[in-house]
Amino acid sequence: MAQELPGGTVAEVLDHLIASLDPAPYMVRAEVLDPGTIGDLMIKVRRLQRLAHAIVASLTEVAAQHAQIGAGPMIEQVLSSDGAVDKSTVVADLGRAQVVSLFPEVGAAVRNGAALPANVDCLARQLSKVSETERASLVGFDGPIAERVTHHQVGTFRKYLQRLINTIRKDHGIGASERERAAAGASVSAKRDRTGYVLRGEWETERGTAIYNAVRTERRELLKRLGASELTPDQLTAQAVSDLIARGAAVNPSTGQFRPGVVINVLTDYRTMASGPHPGTIAETFDGQNLALETIGRLCCDAVLRKLDTAPDAHVNASRTVRTATVSQRAALRTLYPCCPITGAPWSMLEIHHVIPYETRRETRLPNLLPISSRIHHLVHEGGWKLTLSPDRTIHLYRPNGTLDRTVPPPTAINLSSADHAAAA
Repeated sequence: MAQELPGGTVAEVLDHLIASLDPAPYMVRAEVLDPGTIGDLMIKVRRLQRLAHAIVASLTEVAAQHAQIGAGPMIEQVLSSDGAVDKSTVVADLGRAQVVSLFPEVGAAVRNGAALPANVDCLARQLSKVSETERASLVGFDGPIAERVTHHQVGTFRKYLQRLINTIRKDHGIGASERERAAAGASVSAKRDRTGYVLRGEWETERGTAIYNAVRTERRELLKRLGASELTPDQLTAQAVSDLIARGAAVNPSTGQFRPGVVINVLTDYRTMASGPHPGTIAETFDGQNLALETIGRLCCDAVLRKLDTAPDAHVNASRTVRTATVSQRAALRTLYPCCPITGAPWSMLEIHHVIPYETRRETRLPNLLPISSRIHHLVHEGGWKLTLSPDRTIHLYRPNGTLDRTVPPPTAINLSSADHAAAA
């Protein structure tokens, strides 16, 4: 049943607001707008933005409740509007909803549009970094936090939260060095436009100093070798970090002996390798990032090549009798799925799922394997969701209450247009 508001249902009220806020009349020209009014107008617009954030947080809270009991779609699907909204916005919306649900007074400030979104996001990020016990203690400061969330600049607000957390952790007997080390973290992820990777990291003083000095030393050595280099300081640092990591990965930390270097998995097709580019050329990494054909050729000079046959029915040619999928099987699956077929998560974040449990058949065959995100994997194994895979690899995903959540059509092999072999290096 639709919830009734003074102006109609929620949907009707929102439709009315959207219609009344058609931006066309507000696209004013500089010559007809009094400069002295712009500041006041901007304050009103910012208030509208905060109220919109409040509506999103409220809807997110309700959608999460429905998803938790299996009565609605996954919360990520709702927030992404079926892929129309980027992942960072979805993560921010989830964080705000968590703040609203945990902090009553802060939640009230969010709902009435008084809370500054940047401060709410700051609080959400801090919640993701603390333990359950520390989070419960932080909720005890709901009132003081609510007093500041509406007017503090985000830098001031962040420092205030950090002081609160430090006080809580001191009460728990955690030493400063342990806190620093526990807060350290790093990530490597593909760029959104699939044109490279982003490395981010934060380290405590001890390891941070070692890394800082190692990079400085490597930069100096690079400058000695390159002479008057045209590389910018940032480019030099990028090369230094890359060289340090690759060189370190080539040494076994247990024995100190050299071991095979860093592995780079790429996909290309036989026709391209034999005679050059064509309309169906494949030249990419397992994460779906394009590579120049010259780069592929260089990498394949010193590579292990695996032949993978793909067919119009999306079948490939590898099987095994133990639980873990082989490198060849993973490469074969990659020719079918550049990302999670359900959520779109990149290949580097996928896990290989046995559609029919391994315990039932005691074998690992490609027709029974599906690469899916860890989120979907968790829902299927621990969340009561069910996933089926048809012979043509059509996917049906069911909610815990048995209703069909979605159907994903069969994939198309990436080299289907050329009907050639793909080579994984």
